[in-house]
Amino acid sequence: MRRAALILASLVPLAFAGHDYALFLCTMIAIHGLLAVSLDVVVGSLGLISLGHAALFAIGAYASAGTTLGLGAPWLVAVTVAAASGAVAGALLGLLALRIRGHYFVLVTLAFGEIVRLVLLNWKTVTRGTDGIIGIPPFSLAGVSITGKLGAYVVSAACLLASVWLTRRLRQGAFGRALVALRTDMLAARAVGVSPAIVIVSALAWSGALAGVAGSLYAHFYTFISPEVFTIDVSVTILLMVIVGGAGTMAGPLVGAILLTLLPEWLRPFRQYYLMLYGAAVVVVMVFMPAGLVGMLGLRRGRTPVAVPAA
Repeated sequence: MRRAALILASLVPLAFAGHDYALFLCTMIAIHGLLAVSLDVVVGSLGLISLGHAALFAIGAYASAGTTLGLGAPWLVAVTVAAASGAVAGALLGLLALRIRGHYFVLVTLAFGEIVRLVLLNWKTVTRGTDGIIGIPPFSLAGVSITGKLGAYVVSAACLLASVWLTRRLRQGAFGRALVALRTDMLAARAVGVSPAIVIVSALAWSGALAGVAGSLYAHFYTFISPEVFTIDVSVTILLMVIVGGAGTMAGPLVGAILLTLLPEWLRPFRQYYLMLYGAAVVVVMVFMPAGLVGMLGLRRGRTPVAVPAA
């Protein structure tokens, strides 16, 4: 039922065919949704707070752009390279998570994001620094270039649906139970044979892979990327999407992505008070709905929501 509802919801934007700005927003919702789902693997499943997700996003975008422009490879190859690059970077963060937790992990991810941004700024022979990379080709499938806004949305929505399905399968299996065991009590999990090293590194690698795919979608949708796009603001926004929607729920990050992508558009008429209204709306949800919008619905139905870990 939920799967059918998600598929039907993804088809709704097709009614906006010919309305480029509406399709642009829908595509950005799909990309943000993919980022939120990837971060929720860390926040909702592992109970860790990460402020370095923009770095994984950036690595995927630059890897994909470099693969198509430098090697002339098609987009399917580029997105595979982006996912692999994000997975490797995520796994490195996973190795750090084995040694440090809580506030220290937050600081490490924050530093990781800043290091990646500085590398992108200063490694000009590869990244072109502040000039950014222009002329990134649009999506292409079977040699056919997809240049329209509708085609870009369909590709992005398909990647989002596939990622949600795969992540849900992982959570419902033995791997998901191992994540819950580690989040609840690591010592008890070790006692029943769960390997923290394998589970944590694998979870962060999967999170990084999904973020890398999102980066590839962004790069080939905008056809331009620069270090200014992948700042700490992006990491905070994606984290807010997870928290506002409901960490640890499959629908929560998607709901958060929809709300926080559309909220700036809804508040656009109030330009003088935009930031104040935006911040107030987020604070209201976090204070009165600490389990997130979807988490509160689950609580009313008798389900125990996942608590957002304290930094």
